[in-house]
Amino acid sequence: MGASTNGQSLVEFCVWIALSVGLLLGISKLYRLEWDRLKCSYLVFEKTHQALVGVDEKNNAQVRIQELNDHFEGTRRCGNLTETLALKKLEAISW
Repeated sequence: MGASTNGQSLVEFCVWIALSVGLLLGISKLYRLEWDRLKCSYLVFEKTHQALVGVDEKNNAQVRIQELNDHFEGTRRCGNLTETLALKKLEAISW
């Protein structure tokens, strides 16, 4: 192995490491965004469900709850995402 081959191997290794680190950072950012979205959806569901069943609890999650004719609607803004959930009142459901 000559000196030029050792240099090429080092360059290829450095490029591979840079690409691998970039890929791992991208994947971790994607997982973090999806985790935040899941957490937001869960909070909206919980607060809307509490309003539906009549649990009077302080709303610390900034979920806007609206009581409409036949359902409760919960909305929360999470970054650039708006999560909206509608739960029908049991009295309004026709079997």
